[in-house]
Amino acid sequence: MRKILLIVPSKQNGGGINIVAYEIKKIFEQHLANVEVLFLKGNDISVLPNSDEYYLVSENGSFFFKLCKRLTLKRKLRKFNKDYGRYDLVLTFGFLPSILAMRVLKKNVIITQHAALTQSFHNPILKKYYFHQIKKLYPKAKKVVTISTDMENDLKSIVSLDNQKNLYNPLDFSKIKGKAQDSLIIPSDEKYFVYVGRLSAEKRIEELIYAFSNYLKSNKLTSITKLKIVGNGLEIKKLKFIVHKLNLLSNVEFTGNLANPYPLIAKAEALFLISQVEGFPNVLLEAITLETPVVSVDILSGPYEIILDKMRRTKIDYPMITQNGILLENNASNVLIEDVSKAMLIIEQNLFSPSISIIDREKIINEYLGFLY
Repeated sequence: MRKILLIVPSKQNGGGINIVAYEIKKIFEQHLANVEVLFLKGNDISVLPNSDEYYLVSENGSFFFKLCKRLTLKRKLRKFNKDYGRYDLVLTFGFLPSILAMRVLKKNVIITQHAALTQSFHNPILKKYYFHQIKKLYPKAKKVVTISTDMENDLKSIVSLDNQKNLYNPLDFSKIKGKAQDSLIIPSDEKYFVYVGRLSAEKRIEELIYAFSNYLKSNKLTSITKLKIVGNGLEIKKLKFIVHKLNLLSNVEFTGNLANPYPLIAKAEALFLISQVEGFPNVLLEAITLETPVVSVDILSGPYEIILDKMRRTKIDYPMITQNGILLENNASNVLIEDVSKAMLIIEQNLFSPSISIIDREKIINEYLGFLY
């Protein structure tokens, strides 16, 4: 039986990367592989007996404590490899697990890159350091997988690779549709927009709330009078204060984290994602799968390909309106608020028929299984 290790950044805050990692884990296990998951950061540094999940350092503690722990990752990964090693294949998710794996494990490493690297670093010193590591280490990997063609081209702008391959995430659309059928009490006449994700500054939910406020003021006869915000995060108190300040307490609902947000997404008039930076936005695919139109800004991680249902980028004029929704220019906050407010009006006035054709799950699965041999 083949022994596989998946290395993931975080147990608690993994978001879409964790969903994809567990999906790939399931695929390999269905083909009789023994798959274990190593989180760089987890709930504890110890594991329960017979567990197939491990953690290198704790998520908890002060900023200084976390920084000190992060500096020990290389040493701890080396010790983990000594204690649990002899893996036939290692898959890494994101640039930090990939750099660590290449520096410590070196062989049989498949890198999966989940962000546009040119947009991932605000600190120029960190950017220079990580780009140097990427240029040095990525060419030595067994394969480097990017998960959108925009990410593929972004990585090519940093380093020229002979081992690069583009594969979309192998999402299980039938499972998503099945979960959307679960019972969720929503008034049949309630119409709403929805956001699903982490409540953090880069997601620009503050701008989304201001845009919704402007939309309601300029369109007093609208039947879409609710904005549901699904998720939790550091911005929650600030966002609730803004809602209170704008007198939107009866219009904006914070649901917190939901174990199954799909029924809520399926009934929404549209799903909004206007992040300043983003990994591959699985939530856009999930919404389209549930026939809910989407609105997103154009960032180099996948929204273009998803909304246009088109793999290769060509010149477009914003806003781009397609059967899947609306693609907006990634503008500064004051312009973006106006753009999103106009997009809400377009959603109300137009009919959409969302569908996706660029993702072939069976082909993607076969490509991943091919890495075993």
